[in-house]
Amino acid sequence: MTISNAALIVIVLVCCLSSVSLAAAMFGHYSVPRNPRWSPTIEQQRYMRDVRMRNLDILNAESRTRHPRSLGTDQTMNMDESSSTDLEAQCLAGTKE
Repeated sequence: MTISNAALIVIVLVCCLSSVSLAAAMFGHYSVPRNPRWSPTIEQQRYMRDVRMRNLDILNAESRTRHPRSLGTDQTMNMDESSSTDLEAQCLAGTKE
């Protein structure tokens, strides 16, 4: 009684996957953290929070603009030049703070 080629391939793949996952679990459990006591300063945490919030505001403002429904027509977006320059000014003002 012999094992078919397909069954042998499946068995080898399962063994390889299990050995890789076992090695990853052991490495994750027994490895030593590089800098266990390092954490960013309060000032850096606040700055990064401000950057994330500013980017979310910009993405939110961009998602509210109306885009043309079809790319083949000459429709324009409902956002005029003044609002786009206002958005750019807000972005630049936020980076200078």
